[in-house]
Amino acid sequence: MTDWTTVRRPLYPLAGLATFAGAMALAGETAVHVPSLTPNGTAGIRLMLFAPITVCVALLVCLDRRLPKAELTGVRPVVAADRLLVLATAAAALAAGAAVSELSDAPSALAAGRNALFLTGLALLVRAWGGTTAAGAAAAGWIGLVLVAGFRNAESPRLWAIVPQPVTDPLAACATALVLVGGVVAMGRRRA
Repeated sequence: MTDWTTVRRPLYPLAGLATFAGAMALAGETAVHVPSLTPNGTAGIRLMLFAPITVCVALLVCLDRRLPKAELTGVRPVVAADRLLVLATAAAALAAGAAVSELSDAPSALAAGRNALFLTGLALLVRAWGGTTAAGAAAAGWIGLVLVAGFRNAESPRLWAIVPQPVTDPLAACATALVLVGGVVAMGRRRA
């Protein structure tokens, strides 16, 4: 697997995880008011909502480093190694969220770990059919959509928004699991 590590450079997701942990620790529970389509005006959005995008983008950059001809004709399990990398990064994102939550007394860090998994799964699903650029746009676009239309009022996120939901929300946890599993499965789809 030396060739795989040379081409994919799994240090990218490691750097993304370090940035994720640092952003969570610095942001804490700080909330900012952003434009929204809620009836009561702007919603207070935690800065930590933006931190998971670093994990997602770092994984996409890593997975986009490929040798397509060699991967199509080779006998090494490249897709299996990629899937293992995604799952290891997902586990590390959850662990980072738990660690920052415990050390910084920032409960939304746990939700940020979950959100890293959701955005990664969403990006992997889009990547299977639309490529890496579309995948990155989908992950960032989801956060933008949530900011603009994801709240009923300043304190109440809509069910479909997923990322602003508290860590205890079972619907957000189920949706995250489904999207991540779907994304990991879709990684085996060969693009033309």
